[in-house]
Amino acid sequence: MKLLIASDIHGDLDSASLVFEAYEKEGADKVLLLGDLLYHGPRNDLPKTYNPKAVIELLNAHKNDIIAVRGNCDTEVDQMVLNFPILADYAYLSLDGLTVFAAEGQDWYTPIPEGRGLVAKIPSNIRGDVTLVHANGMREDKKISQEWAEKTFAIDVTTPPERIAKLPPPNKCILHDSKPGEMVGLSPFELCWRLKYVFFADQAGKVNFKARQVSKNPATEVRESLMLSVKNVKNSIITKKSMGKVQINALGSTEFSVDVPKRGFYVLEANATRSRLLLEAADVPVAVYVGEQQQLVFLSGSASHSVWVSVPEKAEAVAFVTKGGTDSILGARLVAPDGMVAAENRQIENWTVLQKQSPEAGLWRIDAEKPEKGSRKYFYLDLTGVPGLLWLSMEKTVAFGATAK
Repeated sequence: MKLLIASDIHGDLDSASLVFEAYEKEGADKVLLLGDLLYHGPRNDLPKTYNPKAVIELLNAHKNDIIAVRGNCDTEVDQMVLNFPILADYAYLSLDGLTVFAAEGQDWYTPIPEGRGLVAKIPSNIRGDVTLVHANGMREDKKISQEWAEKTFAIDVTTPPERIAKLPPPNKCILHDSKPGEMVGLSPFELCWRLKYVFFADQAGKVNFKARQVSKNPATEVRESLMLSVKNVKNSIITKKSMGKVQINALGSTEFSVDVPKRGFYVLEANATRSRLLLEAADVPVAVYVGEQQQLVFLSGSASHSVWVSVPEKAEAVAFVTKGGTDSILGARLVAPDGMVAAENRQIENWTVLQKQSPEAGLWRIDAEKPEKGSRKYFYLDLTGVPGLLWLSMEKTVAFGATAK
């Protein structure tokens, strides 16, 4: 059995969503939650995306996948709204020949003087082969070195350049559209969980799209409609208020239009728990947005797909960061505007950075290949050093002026 282990969600929807993104990505059998699921706690700041009602819905949707122990912020009131047990003081599991002791930690640890951490007081007869606790049981002076991480996990720890979350202002954007007014096909990257596409409208009016839902389980059909929120971008920041909603049908493709009030960037966003979203075509430039964090995508259809990156003048670096599943070997390459391969790795098993220092301005291409090993076909995509937009068609893109930080 493979466990995904997490704790301290504290009613934060972003954190809860990341847990179940990782659960699906890693192909885990169960999620082990070590406490503090809904309440933020009197000593903690309110999380930025604090939404306990949405977290309740997400957790209950995975009630059969979760093993939980009680945290110091969990109460009987929390249990009333959750459809799986959360009030056990500890769990004792037998997994693949190993015994695992899991607890919140509050009652099982004693502080070490001078703030140097915590020491276990778990009886030796129940500690098991593996002990998992919510509290920090490591001394603060035990640092994990880069050398140790590379040796132990065989990860590429190359430091990518800074992420750029802000979108460039419209007056620094130049539209490149080889088929104005026509719908063009988009690279088939299926977005999962916090679905966030960005599109650019060159003028006020109607823009057109085609999309469909894809079931997470090929053996089952999508049975529920998905609601997309349309959001504006003000002062290079995505607004929280929705301009409107779009319903994506459960079966087949849905064509829909959005009326935009002016030239600029707009966002299509949704939270999906039972399906993935595939935007198939559009008559405007469309990108996967990775300005805030990496995005989990699934490769649909052919053996490899491409996205395009607009690199502005005087960019210090452009970096594509990617990772696949635990049982997969993936391939990716970063290609310059002149067609020369700037960076390539055909044996990606862990986090890998493909980057180019002092890149020439223009439209760069990223090729992502399905795994040569393993059955999973997803990528984590991230882009740093330049605005976080991965364009899904080279026929409709946007070029930028100087990088806006």
